[in-house]
Amino acid sequence: MDIVRSVEVARESEDGAFRRMATRREYRPHHVLAVAVSMFFQLTGVIVISFFSPLLFRTVGFGSNAALMGAVILGATNLGALMLSALVIDRYVRKVLFMVGGIQMIIAQVAIAWIMGAQIGKGGQAPMARTYGVAVLVFTCMHTAGFG
Repeated sequence: MDIVRSVEVARESEDGAFRRMATRREYRPHHVLAVAVSMFFQLTGVIVISFFSPLLFRTVGFGSNAALMGAVILGATNLGALMLSALVIDRYVRKVLFMVGGIQMIIAQVAIAWIMGAQIGKGGQAPMARTYGVAVLVFTCMHTAGFG
């Protein structure tokens, strides 16, 4: 009987739970954070770099086996960064780690774009020196670690 009464009271006083959450000022920071984190996740390019890493590494001059090994190194870097962040998240402010990781990813993406643009060229046919290929691998790992 108490459950039925509770449901009836809730229906009478309900002006829409979604409307309440969407219009009240007290929920605004939560909405902004939810949208901002989702946008940041999409804009970082982590999924693209992770998914296309073997193709990226072949483009910069690695052979097929070395390109796959680069993807394995990238995955190990991601795992290591996630474990490290899980250990230090309570010692440091989460916002600081979030900002440092974001800045690290921006720097890495700019460096990768600069190296590939300068070395491969517009047509994409110019060969890239091995040291630049290794630099792309290092900056890709730096990008992945920044996300972790």
